[in-house]
Amino acid sequence: MLGALEDGEAVAMVTPVSTWASPQTLLAVTDRRLLWLLDDAPTHRVRALRFRDVAGVEERAGRPLRRSATLKVRTSAGRKLTFADLRPATAAAIARHVAAAR
Repeated sequence: MLGALEDGEAVAMVTPVSTWASPQTLLAVTDRRLLWLLDDAPTHRVRALRFRDVAGVEERAGRPLRRSATLKVRTSAGRKLTFADLRPATAAAIARHVAAAR
């Protein structure tokens, strides 16, 4: 994932998540975009989404005990991305970071 960073791109946070494509994913939030590494994918392992391409972001607490949360990102092209198994405070922090950077 370090090779996917651009010159001068600052990483704000990194956290493990799960996606529909991979239950073991690493999500990095930078000053410019979201990057995620699909640990179990043999090719095209690192994916990215620039903040300018984000149309909406929301976090939701899981049920029933609200110990985990889900981050839902909608792109300007209409694609929906879901990052699950986050701590609620982490999901809220990522949502705030993305919303402020758009």
